[in-house]
Amino acid sequence: MSQTSILVVDPGAYTVRFGMAGSFTPGFSMRNKSAATGNRPITEGIVTDWDGYRSVMASAAATAGVVPSQSLLMVTDSALSQPTSRWTLGEHMFEGLGFQGMFVKSEAECSLYRSGIGNGLVLSVGYEKSYAICVKDGHIVRPSLQTLPLGGTNLLSSFTSMMVEKGAALSYPAEEPTIHNYFVQNSFIAIDYEEAMEVAETTDELKKILRIGRVSYTLNSERFSISEQLFNPSMIGLTHAGLGKIAVDSVNTMDLSLRAGMYKSTALLGGFFDLENGRIRAEASIELAGSGIPPFVRGSTGYSNMAYTGASNFAGQPLFPQMVVTKQEYEESGPIIISQKCP
Repeated sequence: MSQTSILVVDPGAYTVRFGMAGSFTPGFSMRNKSAATGNRPITEGIVTDWDGYRSVMASAAATAGVVPSQSLLMVTDSALSQPTSRWTLGEHMFEGLGFQGMFVKSEAECSLYRSGIGNGLVLSVGYEKSYAICVKDGHIVRPSLQTLPLGGTNLLSSFTSMMVEKGAALSYPAEEPTIHNYFVQNSFIAIDYEEAMEVAETTDELKKILRIGRVSYTLNSERFSISEQLFNPSMIGLTHAGLGKIAVDSVNTMDLSLRAGMYKSTALLGGFFDLENGRIRAEASIELAGSGIPPFVRGSTGYSNMAYTGASNFAGQPLFPQMVVTKQEYEESGPIIISQKCP
């Protein structure tokens, strides 16, 4: 089995990243959308349409030139999903697609594994939901999970509403890819929101022109006020804690002796943190929320690919073929073998 191809797939709610084991960046990416229905099979990190999910995985394999019956699969799942969902995953990957072997690991675990770390804090901004969770000895600590019901789609929706108020003819989510590009190219995260707002109100330093067709629109404080929602949800009327606070709340569930180490090995997950100042503001917000010590974020860029790279590194180790759940083991022992070999 050592000569078998190993396909690595990181299926996010919006984007599926995939490639071959050992690659630092995904060789391919595509929208996570069911070929049959056109809907996304993952909602808030949880698979809600397994037939659609299977079709996406089949498309990934075909695009990568992989024949499932001759290949192993390394796939990530969300810390938001339930452990038993891996049983259903096994059913579709073994019985539906016929993979020779499979290993599944949480995207949070993979994000830390990218830096060769087994203990730490993971702060993730997803498509519809954000979360913080601690990882100990290479495995997520589920009781430490803290969530925020905001994600990238909320920011894009707010950006669209703002542009429509300025007169732009945009529709979300119908024009989501285009709006995503406008947002990413024109937005940043304020290191200090109040200070940035003062600069925006008293100078032209932060102003930027966004051209849509033949029309120009001036952006100023909008460039950073929309991303601020994730750090301060109260500005849009929510009572939920922001990113910094859920990170601290997650670490505070751990034994006191472990907390400093969690902060010193923090991983960020999600393209949101690739916006300008993403890492700096994440560290500052965690400390401001009461960490007691300055956190240290591992890695400086490429946060959207953190889980994929970690999974690819994991699958690229020589012993990986011996670690997977084989199709034969699945057929002999049933889905419980997935929980035993992929805790």
